[in-house]
Amino acid sequence: MRNTASLSATTGRLITTVLLCTSLFDSAPLRAEQDLSLELGTGVLYTDNSSLLMLGLERDDGWLFGLRSYITTNVGAWSGDLGAANVGLAKGVTWNMGGWGYRLSSGVSLISNTSTHLSTAFQFYEQFLVSTSIAGHPVALSYRHWSNGNIKKPNYGVDFLGLETRMTW
Repeated sequence: MRNTASLSATTGRLITTVLLCTSLFDSAPLRAEQDLSLELGTGVLYTDNSSLLMLGLERDDGWLFGLRSYITTNVGAWSGDLGAANVGLAKGVTWNMGGWGYRLSSGVSLISNTSTHLSTAFQFYEQFLVSTSIAGHPVALSYRHWSNGNIKKPNYGVDFLGLETRMTW
């Protein structure tokens, strides 16, 4: 069992790191097209008995393959026996069909604790998200997966199914 105070201190250091990374990745002041997201999730597959909390800062990045693209910086943590805090940077695309929004992103992440499922601090991660609006509020169902891409074994990865909301300013 991990010490909660230790995980909180690690999360604090990672929040500082993500703020620094965000300022490096976009040194311009915050603009209207930036979104702040909050995601709460639960572990699935090999990651059951875990909970996820993620904060993200996203900005539009023009077009990629004929789709709107974005860059997102995020920080978060998951609990449980495989618990870790993380900071990440990803590139994604977004499209809309029939009143639903879809997003697919891939990026890199650093995690605070390695485990039997994630044997390196450097990880790749992917997210697929389906979104809509309920009573004018954006909500989304998200699937996230972290793994090291077989850099080192074991590499089972961790997986989460989450609910996300966002606000634009």
